[in-house]
Amino acid sequence: MNLLTKFSRIILASTLLAMPLASQALTYALPEENNTLIGEISIVTSKPGDTLRLLMRRYDVGFQEIQSANPEILSDQRLLPGTKIIIPHQFILPPKPWKGIVINLSAYRMFYFPEDMPIVMTFPIGIGKEGLNYRNEAWDTPTFSGYIVRKAKDPRWHPPTSVRVSTQETLGITLPNIVEPDIKNPLGGYALYTSKPGYLMHGTNRPYGVGDQVSSGCLRVLPEDIEQLYYSVPDKTLIRTFRQSFDVGVLNNQLYLEAHPKQKGIVQDDLPLSDTSIVSNVLFYSIANQIPVNWDIVYQLIYHRKFSSIPVDISLKEGAIK
Repeated sequence: MNLLTKFSRIILASTLLAMPLASQALTYALPEENNTLIGEISIVTSKPGDTLRLLMRRYDVGFQEIQSANPEILSDQRLLPGTKIIIPHQFILPPKPWKGIVINLSAYRMFYFPEDMPIVMTFPIGIGKEGLNYRNEAWDTPTFSGYIVRKAKDPRWHPPTSVRVSTQETLGITLPNIVEPDIKNPLGGYALYTSKPGYLMHGTNRPYGVGDQVSSGCLRVLPEDIEQLYYSVPDKTLIRTFRQSFDVGVLNNQLYLEAHPKQKGIVQDDLPLSDTSIVSNVLFYSIANQIPVNWDIVYQLIYHRKFSSIPVDISLKEGAIK
């Protein structure tokens, strides 16, 4: 099984140059024909003082993504110089339509499809945390379809009642009615407000929580990524969020399945796909593309979650036992 299948990553003109030592949006050409995978998995070597949390920001991946791709390494462990680290920069695109902002909450990842441009930009995101608020309502980020209502630079934060109560009960801190733009403002430097009341996409003053269940329901984005989104995404841009714990995709007549990290405390009605639905989805892609499936690998991914956050080739190879 080749987990490092190559797919050439494009770099937009002269302004979107690759920045291996600083986070910048991963930008790819939309795949041709029936292909639905973008990017490539790479292996890097650590430098003195590196940890997974430092590397996640350097390479613009989320915490759960890099932790799942390197499960034998502790998140805050100081790495020996030269340690090999998998960077999961290959992604299965979300189900069509590819318009506006599309977010798979299970994958901790956002895809932005600019209008009238054959490209996709992708960013890691933080989502709602585990547990219930004082009204026994879930903190988790809801699924919805809407649009970007407005954008703000240096946004003020109006803490909702649920956050104010929780902060008082757990930390003994009374939050003000309004938090002005500064280093203590959890919205960071930029915010995109959605048509879903109370939910927005914003920066953060705690970047190393991006790519995990950390928020009170909003979508957290790395500071450098939200700045790029602020200047790239126009008002009225469509936004769609959904949950799908397994993605199926096609690349060069090979079938791929990606398992996303298990999440804690998801209590909404729209739970991740059942095992039956995963198998049905794999069958659909197999029949539609006339690609036989290696079901042994599929079951390993479903029941053991091996190789989470990495698209795995599940095609049945010639000569393999069915």
